[in-house]
Amino acid sequence: MNHMDTDRCFIAVKINPFTEAYEFLTEIKKNFQGKISLTLPQNYHITTHFFGDITKPIQETIAEVMDDLKFSKFLLNLNVPGFFPKHQPTRLRVLYIAPSQGEKEFMNLYDKLTTLLRGVKFKKKKSFSPHLTVGRVKYGNTSDLAEKWKNFKVEKIFDVNKITLYKSILKPSGAEYTVLHERRFD
Repeated sequence: MNHMDTDRCFIAVKINPFTEAYEFLTEIKKNFQGKISLTLPQNYHITTHFFGDITKPIQETIAEVMDDLKFSKFLLNLNVPGFFPKHQPTRLRVLYIAPSQGEKEFMNLYDKLTTLLRGVKFKKKKSFSPHLTVGRVKYGNTSDLAEKWKNFKVEKIFDVNKITLYKSILKPSGAEYTVLHERRFD
């Protein structure tokens, strides 16, 4: 398949931009012996399904599936800093903020969408854990970073009232996202 005929796509919940995590990590980055790339606040989202490179007809199928989804809006409270891999602070690669409220609804949303998407190929997750990625560590000793990040304090409450199908273009300056389709909840 020619990659010119495909787009890198995913379904996510857009998170309203906030700057606390970005500013906190920008400060840490100044003295970090390694490389961290930060997610720009305007690109904040929680991915439910990642499809990789897919054709326009598959994108249209996904949009139709999204329109068939019956779901109610719910409250999300993002306030739990964490990292992946979870139990390896010296080798962490992803810094994130997880919800203390809304996780169950997110899991339900993931399950319902996964069922509706049964005809579409994507990498199914062993266990879905909703999280907002705020930074990625390329290399460096991360045990000090893990300790600081665990103590980061934030509380952001949002109404989750829609899901979005995005096209993602990877650029040296960071990913650029284009909205392909949205589905609002009741």
